[in-house]
Amino acid sequence: GIDDRIKSLSVERDQFKLKMAELDAQKTKELTDIAEAVSSANGKRADIAAKISAEVVELYEKIKKTGDGIGAARLIEGKCDGCHLSINAVELSKIKETAADEIVRCEECRRILVRPKGF
Repeated sequence: GIDDRIKSLSVERDQFKLKMAELDAQKTKELTDIAEAVSSANGKRADIAAKISAEVVELYEKIKKTGDGIGAARLIEGKCDGCHLSINAVELSKIKETAADEIVRCEECRRILVRPKGF
C-alpha cells in the first residue's frame, strides 16, 4: 500500500542523493583539472611570449581582439587555417619568398600566418 510506496520512494530518493553526490564530486574534480590545464597553458604561453619580440606579441594581441580571439593561424595546403580561405598562387609565391623571420598575414582575415617549416 501507501507505506510500501513511501518506502520505495525513500529508497529512490536516497539513490538519487548518492548519484548527485558522485556527480558533484566528479564535476569538482573535472573543474580542478581544467583549472590546472589552463594554468599550465598560460605558463607555457608566457614562456613562448618571452622568446618573441614585444612588437610581434603586441601585433598578435591586437589581432586576437578583432579576430574572434585568434591572432594567428596555420598556413595549411595553401589555406589559412583561421578563415579557411584558399590563398591564390601569386600570394603563396610571395609568402614563399618572404624571409622566415618576417611576419606574413592572411590577406582575408589579417591573422598572422604560421608557415610550415621550409615554406
